Amino acid sequence: MKHSINLFQHDLIPEQPWLSFTRVLLATLLVCVVLVGWKGMLILQLKDLQTQVATQQEKLANEQQELAQLSEQLRAKTPSSALQAEVNQLESEVSMRQFLLAEFQRRGQIKQQDYAELLTDLAILHREGVWLTRIHQDRNRLNLHGHSVNASILPQWMQSFKTSATLSDRRFNMVELKRDNRDLLSFVLQGSSGDMAEFLPVEGNSFDEQGNSVQASQQRDREAEARAAEIRAERLRALETAEEAEQQQQEQLEEARRALERVTGGNQ
Repeated sequence: MKHSINLFQHDLIPEQPWLSFTRVLLATLLVCVVLVGWKGMLILQLKDLQTQVATQQEKLANEQQELAQLSEQLRAKTPSSALQAEVNQLESEVSMRQFLLAEFQRRGQIKQQDYAELLTDLAILHREGVWLTRIHQDRNRLNLHGHSVNASILPQWMQSFKTSATLSDRRFNMVELKRDNRDLLSFVLQGSSGDMAEFLPVEGNSFDEQGNSVQASQQRDREAEARAAEIRAERLRALETAEEAEQQQQEQLEEARRALERVTGGNQ
């Protein structure tokens, strides 16, 4: 069994340096590796940032181009003063047409209703030998123009007005009574609000009834009714034409409003 004994003193033992060449070399290599790794990581991060910047720049360029296009479209769609003036003019025309149409319908309905009731009562009170050639109404005054084959028929016919709803409240006077060149009596009755006036035929104006005259009176009555129907039809056609014109005007106004709304929406 062997034993080793160190006979050197402690202060005589050579000391090993802490910063040896090997240690310095290893530390330098380690620092270089760390620096290289850190630089590589920085390069990768820089490339990533450069890619992001390029992407954002491309998006910005696209958005700027789109903004320029939208600005151009907005300038093209900006409502001009001429378009606004046209819209205002259309609105004014539509308002005026609506007012005129309402007034025309109101007056037409009043006149149509009055004449319809009047013609109905006159048709109910019709007598053989009497026919009307003209009916004129001005405010509260009603004028009946016609012919008769016998003057004695007129008082009886006027007395029957008391049973009429539209004629009973009027006072009728004979303002004209004469015989024309066809041996027929021409008369004009004028009625106004008031009591019924009595009519006495002029002496010497009594004539015998004639069959041909009666047939002629019936024919004239039918012609008068046909003319009245034509007048009503013309009024209805006028109303329809006015309504069609108003509808077309409203469609044009609606199109102009939609165009204005589209432009306004684009501005917003």
